[in-house]
Amino acid sequence: DHANHSLQLAYTQHMRDVYAVKSNLRTILDHSDSGIWLVNANMELIEFNKAYQEVYLKYYGKEVRTGQSIFAHISDQKLIAIWQERFRLGFAGESHIYEDDVALGLEQFTTEFKIFPVFEGTQVK
Repeated sequence: DHANHSLQLAYTQHMRDVYAVKSNLRTILDHSDSGIWLVNANMELIEFNKAYQEVYLKYYGKEVRTGQSIFAHISDQKLIAIWQERFRLGFAGESHIYEDDVALGLEQFTTEFKIFPVFEGTQVK
């Protein structure tokens, strides 16, 4: 059936295009020096890059996984509340930049966090 075959070819090409775009984005993410992570409305990690993975391992001593709660290894309830509010604003469509003082072992440093909502049309995704 020619119509089904044409549809199947179009679908196959579309899936190749989607894979190529995803592969290109993964390459860009993984070559960034900045830790980048995406969360869904349930506060679960849906994507992250190698820099985030390395910092997470260094800071928490644990491997990060997609699908885990962004708060999985945070025991400080005050810090969880701060990040819940930051993500709430992001899911409300607001972009913000935060500077936090962070301690890692004996090392103290200031780091910058940027929250940017991801839009699909006019809706935050």
